[in-house]
Formats: sequence, C-alpha cells, structure tokens
Amino acid sequence: MLTAHFSTCIDQYKGGLGILVKTRFLKQFPQTDLLSCWQITVVGRMGRLTLHGPCGAWHIVAVYLGPNNKEARAEEVKKLRQFIDTKAYTISVGDFNFVERDVDRVLHYPQG
Repeated sequence: MLTAHFSTCIDQYKGGLGILVKTRFLKQFPQTDLLSCWQITVVGRMGRLTLHGPCGAWHIVAVYLGPNNKEARAEEVKKLRQFIDTKAYTISVGDFNFVERDVDRVLHYPQG
C-alpha cells in the first residue's frame, strides 16, 4: 500500500511533483501526522515530507526545478537551501534541470 502527496496546478500545460511512500515505511515514524506532514514550498516545484519517529526526524524533499528560466531555477535553489533543516536527516530527490558543466549538455558521438 502507498501513501501519495502531490503539488500540481502550475498551469494546464506543466506538470508538478509528487511523492509515493510505502505505508509500511511510514509505520517507522509513529509521531508523524499524515495529514500535515506534506509542506509545499514552491507550488508544483518543491515540497517536503516531514517524518517523526524514534530515530529522529526525516525530511524527504521532492524537487522539480523549472527547465526554461535560469534565474527562476537559481531562486528555487535558494529556497531549497532555506527549506533544509540541519537537525533532520534529509533526502532530496527530483529533477534539478541543470548540469554543472556545459560539456554535459552536448551529445558526443564517436567519429568514424
């Protein structure tokens, strides 16, 4: 069985993000309120699932950074930084839509 959390409605043409978590996994976090554990930072772009249990707090951050606007992506990365709580274990997953080196954007085919 799965528990699902979503953030959509950027507009009718763009997706959003979601996270699916096994219910069995969630049982390890009995102090978690499943109705309020999903927090949206940027609608359709960033959300955090906060889990509380005997092993401490866990944050699973789902990210979908916009592919078309460098400045918007940079702002979203700043928000991501503010969203991370150093007192909790954090897992960040998603599509960041950028590469660190320009060469990573180019397809290289062997010549011959």
